[in-house]
Amino acid sequence: MPVAFGKSNLPPFQPLAASLDRNQHSPIGNSWPGSPMAVNTPALGNSSINNQYQDGSSLVHRTLEVWGEQRVAGWQIADDEGDSEEEALGKGEDGSDEGGWPSEPVGTSENGESSKDSTKGLEDEEGADEAEGHHWRHPAPKMEDMIHEFTFDDLRHAFPESNLPSFKAACRQVQYLSKYQPQTYDCCINCCMCYVGVHANLTHCLHCQEPRLDAHSKPHKKFNYIPFIPRLTALYSNPEMVEKMQYRHNFQSNEAITQDLYDGMIYNSLCSTYVNIGGTEHPHRFFEADTDIALGLATDGFAPFCNCKQTCRPILVYNLNLPPDERFLMENLICVGVVPGPKKPKDFNSFLYPFVSESLELALGVDAYHSLRQCMFLLRTYLLFGGGDMPAVAMMMLMKRHNGISPCCMCKIVAICHQGSNTYYVPLCPPHTLSRTLPTYNPFNFPICDHDGFLKDACHVQMAPSQAEADQRARDSGVKGVPILSHIPSLIFPHSFPLDLMHLLWENLIKNLLDFFCRKFKDLDHDEEGIELSKLCGRQLEMQHNTNMLSFWTLFLGPIYLEQAFASPRFYVHFVELVKLLNLCLQFELQ
Repeated sequence: MPVAFGKSNLPPFQPLAASLDRNQHSPIGNSWPGSPMAVNTPALGNSSINNQYQDGSSLVHRTLEVWGEQRVAGWQIADDEGDSEEEALGKGEDGSDEGGWPSEPVGTSENGESSKDSTKGLEDEEGADEAEGHHWRHPAPKMEDMIHEFTFDDLRHAFPESNLPSFKAACRQVQYLSKYQPQTYDCCINCCMCYVGVHANLTHCLHCQEPRLDAHSKPHKKFNYIPFIPRLTALYSNPEMVEKMQYRHNFQSNEAITQDLYDGMIYNSLCSTYVNIGGTEHPHRFFEADTDIALGLATDGFAPFCNCKQTCRPILVYNLNLPPDERFLMENLICVGVVPGPKKPKDFNSFLYPFVSESLELALGVDAYHSLRQCMFLLRTYLLFGGGDMPAVAMMMLMKRHNGISPCCMCKIVAICHQGSNTYYVPLCPPHTLSRTLPTYNPFNFPICDHDGFLKDACHVQMAPSQAEADQRARDSGVKGVPILSHIPSLIFPHSFPLDLMHLLWENLIKNLLDFFCRKFKDLDHDEEGIELSKLCGRQLEMQHNTNMLSFWTLFLGPIYLEQAFASPRFYVHFVELVKLLNLCLQFELQ
């Protein structure tokens, strides 16, 4: 069970952010022009909801001002570790890097006709419903049956009487009808950073020095962010979805059993804590209303094309108010953007700037309409965790990777480098030659990090007098600066960023252990202790290529095949104990 969700003692909760005012509207939020609340719900007028937070300060700009000042005053440590995992997003049909979204809500179709003119009939009251349904049906087969864009366009020529639009025209029509318009930000051509916030007026990348604009004064690349506030408010216009989202409020916690993250210490401590933003305590607690939504954040790199090492990086939001068997289904995932590549971002925090902007606004509340109660209410959401594999979590937390001197995001254990090697590893007991200078670690009592200590180390690195000093402080602490997510009041560093079980076990521990059994794990010697497997078992292990095969073999086949495989039976006993522990971690309930 991850530390963040276990029933253990945690450091006192002290969020870090600046004060907000929800009525000084930013380009996003409940006044966003594309929000369905602007067209489907009654006006609020001068209601008490609308006047609850009028204190005269700016909404989001002042909130992120603290982080911006730290970024300007401090030294920037690029996330340039492990660049072998380079990332890229494939270009569109026209060779552009904009990922398929038009930069403006209204554009020009292939035949020169303005998309505004092509959807003009949708604004007419008479026949509007029929026209909207007609345009919604056009791209449905493409999305449901995974038809390629070229195939979709070929259907127009195969069935000319159907009057099918091109794929790009259909996307513009759906975008117009849905009212969900993406926000476009310029980003580096190598995807090092996004020109937003304190970087909005830069002309060159801070990391690769590439110019922001091309010879035609147009940005080399763009990052499209899709606001999630209008999508969350739209969920409450669906009565069926409203009923499902009552799972969090109706959840009954049992002290003897851990079933969900709502049994964890972080959630329960938040429920009794007032929302504190930038030192200003607000009159509402976390999750005090049954309409409050718990969210999760995740990101990871993936290759959209076969036989291609370059990957893109989606930013996903989980609706944790839904039951566990539904919250991770494809139709319930909220994608707020895709970092395009072609390389791994060196300043991933700059791409999270719009997301943090919305999260801070939602912490105070945005106006929404409740379809079951037939009334307006303040919708509040709080981010509970950030997830992904270890490199992705390290990027979100602005930490060194797992190959660093301080590799762990949960404790302050220090790695060592074997003589003649460049690879750092973390032994519980250091070699005899170094035992006098390095500590011995108790696996039941690691030096765990806390929220205050993490932010203290982050500020210490950020305020270094020189770049060389900042690099040295980052190597010593494992923290490279103040993460922008630290301004979200519901996150507790580092416990709100639990370890990912799939990557931790099946992609690392089990794979490396089986390679070690077969004498294929780096240059480690067995010392003739009888660990090496027989050739028959070795061939069985070589056939396990992916995570599903590895997990199935380890849990069900391994205890049978390895029973007589080791020269010494103690290694088989150790392996069986490991399998028991893995089965315990995979249970739906922990007692």
